[in-house]
Amino acid sequence: PPSNLVNIGVYVLDRHIFDIAPIFLPNGEHNLAEQIGVMAEQHIIRIVRAKFWHPIAYPEDVESAQAALLGLK
Repeated sequence: PPSNLVNIGVYVLDRHIFDIAPIFLPNGEHNLAEQIGVMAEQHIIRIVRAKFWHPIAYPEDVESAQAALLGLK
C-alpha cells in the first residue's frame, strides 16, 4: 500500500543471503529485494529506519551529499 517510506538501498546482510539462489528480473537485473524476501521466510530480518537520507541521482549530487555528511550544509 502507499506509504511515506522508501528503501534507500543500504543493506547489511549476513552469510545466509548466499544460501538463497539469485533472482533476476526479465531484463537481467539482480532482484535483491525479492531475494531478501525469500530469506525472510527462513531467517529473522530487521529493518532500521534511517535518520538521514540524501538521494544521489546525478554525479553532481555526490558533492552535495558529501557536504551534507560532513555537516557543511
